[in-house]
Amino acid sequence: MNCPVSQPESQLAPPEAAAAAHSFGLSEFLADRDVPCPGCGYNLRGVATDKCPECGAVLELELKRRRPLAGWGALLLLVFGWLFLAGGLNTARSVRDLVQTQQQTLVAQKRIAAVRAQLAAQISRLQEDASAGDSPLNRLEDGFPGSEMMKQMRKQMQQDVQAMMQRSVQAQLASMPAASTAVPSLAQVWSSSGWKTKIGSAGFAGLALCGALGLLALLLSRVRNWPESRVRVLAGAGLFMFGLYAAWHVTLFVSEFRG
Repeated sequence: MNCPVSQPESQLAPPEAAAAAHSFGLSEFLADRDVPCPGCGYNLRGVATDKCPECGAVLELELKRRRPLAGWGALLLLVFGWLFLAGGLNTARSVRDLVQTQQQTLVAQKRIAAVRAQLAAQISRLQEDASAGDSPLNRLEDGFPGSEMMKQMRKQMQQDVQAMMQRSVQAQLASMPAASTAVPSLAQVWSSSGWKTKIGSAGFAGLALCGALGLLALLLSRVRNWPESRVRVLAGAGLFMFGLYAAWHVTLFVSEFRG
């Protein structure tokens, strides 16, 4: 009497049953949990299959040690921390230089105002002397008498000399910049600076801001358990900003070396 040979259950069961058995633990795990897809970040809560409905990635439930930030944590902390510190320190130095330039501009304005006042007073004295007819040449007429023609020549020479002196002083006064007692703002000092100061100060402030935002994003990625794809985008942004920072210093080095 022959006995039928029994076959394993895996060969008798249809593929749908095998897939259901494979995803049973996974579906139970995802039933009441907000878990992002490792590939696209889609929320897998309530998914009953072993594939992501968004990107089609195969899902497996397993126990393994989680790598914080997909292994980018230490590098991103170093990059964003360096950008924040370097950008902040260089921004503070740029502000200090602008304040010094502001003070130097104010001192220069006071000097210009004083020189203009001296030149204006000198012009006023020359005009008063010319209207009063008082000059060293007139005082010499009594000591050296002569003909009327000689007196007229001396008088004409005196007028010519005074007019020449007035024109010279007025030309000096016109060539000087206008006097101003208003203190220039830091924005005005920045706008009148060279391209290195403008680009450097704005760039360093931007780096400090990006570094602070990067550190904040790094904290959020740990708290909210960002997917690996988003962490990679964050890493790319940090490395890009660090590359800009290095390229700027290389540009400064080359310009100083050539100049």
